[in-house]
Amino acid sequence: IISTAGIPGALSKQIAHYDAIGEMETSNRLFKDSLFMMLGLGVFSAVIMWLIAPLLAFQNGEVDIRMISIIHALCWPLTIIPAISILRGLFQGRAQMGPSAVSQLVEQFARIGYMLLATYVIMVSNDGNYVRAVAHSTFAAFVGAVCALVYLLIALKKQIYFSNYEALQKQSQIQRKLALVELCRQSFPFVILDSAIILYQFLDQYMFPIIMKNIFKESNETINYLYGLFGFNSNKLTMIVISLSTAMAVTAIPLLSKSFSRNDYRDLSKKIVSSLKLFFFIMIPGSVGMICLAHPLYRIFYRSFNY
Repeated sequence: IISTAGIPGALSKQIAHYDAIGEMETSNRLFKDSLFMMLGLGVFSAVIMWLIAPLLAFQNGEVDIRMISIIHALCWPLTIIPAISILRGLFQGRAQMGPSAVSQLVEQFARIGYMLLATYVIMVSNDGNYVRAVAHSTFAAFVGAVCALVYLLIALKKQIYFSNYEALQKQSQIQRKLALVELCRQSFPFVILDSAIILYQFLDQYMFPIIMKNIFKESNETINYLYGLFGFNSNKLTMIVISLSTAMAVTAIPLLSKSFSRNDYRDLSKKIVSSLKLFFFIMIPGSVGMICLAHPLYRIFYRSFNY
């Protein structure tokens, strides 16, 4: 959450701000500092998750050995996904949505391609070990992340902003420290918001079985089935609409920041109104449409359910 929601949004805002006031060197240095910081955070998180994998795999009074290999496979993408988010934040801050969007397509195509190939080889052409198949499906996130990182680095190399590095003056050095502190401060609301959503889902995950078993006396099979309907399948469908709102917000933030930095409040007001109009124009029909077409939409992505 810190790497994908907090830092990139704040970084795009800060880069747009410093570029607007002519502090290109400061924004370049802020990008490099953020990149190293997030690489360190990614490696630290991966190491911690690798070490506490047996604790995370503790279920029903014992360690589930099968889960450890899955958690270890998940550690690899943690090492580079934060760096990818920083690169996307850089392009977004300079109003270049193309590299960021294409990198996400590259990441998903590579991830799904590796996942399908690996699971086919394991389940059909090999011994059919489903634990190994799930581990490789999880590791596919790392493969996709590597492909996205390569694409972003190639796109970054073409940017004129990074063709030459000049020595930073003393004023820029001081501002560099302040900029990094401001980056962390501004990322805090993004992290809190997205963390609240994840914690809410965790609460559902642990409280739903308890409530259904103790109050409604449902069986474990029925509880798992019902939770899958409302806690997993439906969330995947609503994310289609939510991703549209996220994309619009990511695009609007650097544009608003640039107008604010130039003290052009008339243009800032127009951009806010235009962003809200676009948001409601897309989100209200999308949300109402999903409500009206809930059953057929569910059947398109999943099989029909009977309960």
